[in-house]
Amino acid sequence: MTVIRGAAPGPTVLLLGGVHGDEYEGQIALAKMVRAFESKDVAGTLIVLPSTNLPAAVANNRLSPVDNVNLNRAFPGDANGTPTQMIAHYIEEVLLPTCDYVIDLHSGGSSLEYLPCVRARLSANLQIRHKTLEMVRAFDAEFGVLFRPAKAEPRTMSAACERKGVVYINPETGGGARVARKALQAAHEGTLRCLLALEMIEDASARRSSGGTRTATLVAGASLVHSDSDGVWEPLVELGEAVVPGQPLAAVYNLKKPWLAPQTVSGSIAGTVLCRRAAAWVEVGDCLFEIGVDFDPESA
Repeated sequence: MTVIRGAAPGPTVLLLGGVHGDEYEGQIALAKMVRAFESKDVAGTLIVLPSTNLPAAVANNRLSPVDNVNLNRAFPGDANGTPTQMIAHYIEEVLLPTCDYVIDLHSGGSSLEYLPCVRARLSANLQIRHKTLEMVRAFDAEFGVLFRPAKAEPRTMSAACERKGVVYINPETGGGARVARKALQAAHEGTLRCLLALEMIEDASARRSSGGTRTATLVAGASLVHSDSDGVWEPLVELGEAVVPGQPLAAVYNLKKPWLAPQTVSGSIAGTVLCRRAAAWVEVGDCLFEIGVDFDPESA
């Protein structure tokens, strides 16, 4: 953990990478940031954990090999629990009470590829909600994916921040078991833009803009598109593509019976493809796509 206490007053921001070990874009982006900033460059305080779940990161695994626990489903944690539960407890009970904002960098890891987007909870606290939307827009990804509080999972980092009254955003950039330059750039520059918006830094490289962030949400039972069969799948749509109900999204081929026509997988809602499965082989129930639906946060 690196703490950079600025020469001037300002907010305290916790920057996290590697909550899931196989998501490396954020880990690299924050490792660069740790080397780039000194106290004289910062107003406020930066607390940086590039590889929050280090055992998982060095094992190239989403979960910690020590206890097989998902850190993003371990909150509020346990000071006397497994190593991952202890990390969760330390974050929620020691770090979060000192923080104003959390930027928790994720990607699709080994299993998914993401269109650059920012996920966030629509807090029941309207002041927190307003600040959250400011950070979503400041990160400047193509999409902001927003969730209503009633449907949020209580064991996540997002839920921990809600309990502690901390503004939280969760950027998702890249994945696919690799680090792509554009995805890494999106994570790095988006984080800088957030710090710039908070007046914590002055960095010309953070001023680039995508032209605005569209807001979307996920529809329970419809946004996630799953395979109905085993085989090799062919994507019929691309990341960022608009889709309509009933549109064929994928074809799954049975390699043991190549004379059979592939099974077509169709969607049930209109929206935009936000992420897709990275691996070619699929089994029944595997997620192929996530579809976001346009959403006005002012209506929530």
